[in-house]
Amino acid sequence: MNIPRRSPRHERDFNWFLNMTLWNLVSCHASLRPGAQPTDFMREILNVVEMRDDSSVEEPLEIVMQFVSDAEKIKGQAWAAKSPICSVLVSCTYCLRAMDVMEAGDPNLAWSNMADARYWCGVAMSSQGLDEARELVIGEASAEALVMKAKSGAEARKRAYAPVQERAYQLAWERRPASGWQSRAQAVDKIKEEVHAFSLEHGPALKKNDSLRRTLDGWLAQMPDASVLFPSRKTKA
Repeated sequence: MNIPRRSPRHERDFNWFLNMTLWNLVSCHASLRPGAQPTDFMREILNVVEMRDDSSVEEPLEIVMQFVSDAEKIKGQAWAAKSPICSVLVSCTYCLRAMDVMEAGDPNLAWSNMADARYWCGVAMSSQGLDEARELVIGEASAEALVMKAKSGAEARKRAYAPVQERAYQLAWERRPASGWQSRAQAVDKIKEEVHAFSLEHGPALKKNDSLRRTLDGWLAQMPDASVLFPSRKTKA
């Protein structure tokens, strides 16, 4: 696989930006931790984001606080705002989210996440010299492993949450009022406690906060029969 650099602009598709962003982040990570290899980036950044990210969290500092240690959490968000590794974490988070939603069939949301990934990658790279940023070289085997690891992690997350998501689908039907749901939001409010309890019992546990509603709303919107269960949102004339 060739490193996607200096390609004609019309050839720079989503996968090109995905690969380039991940490779740029490897370079940034290595500049912050001299001697680090792509495998270290996988273990210290990529794996952590894959395991802990809640995709409903949007505030950059709150995204970072998902991944830091207990000792670092005590330092608070002011510390995170000044830590150079945090922009790497945020960029990696949006990069993986972009890949997830693209595979789920939502290219508009995928590109929105990719735009954030590229922005925060640029912030991370701003601490490097232009020559260092441009002359990134990673062996083909390492680059291939990095992209494959990201893709396998996305699949693993889907599999892990599949039983909880399926339970949400079941409850959307089982708790449906005789007159039908007035909105998807009504369904979310009705089933959220039961879905949360199911996630605690069977795992992985969902966070019981505002992100729970956003997660459930996203899942219900993806139901194959969502158009049957929930009324379409009317647009203003």
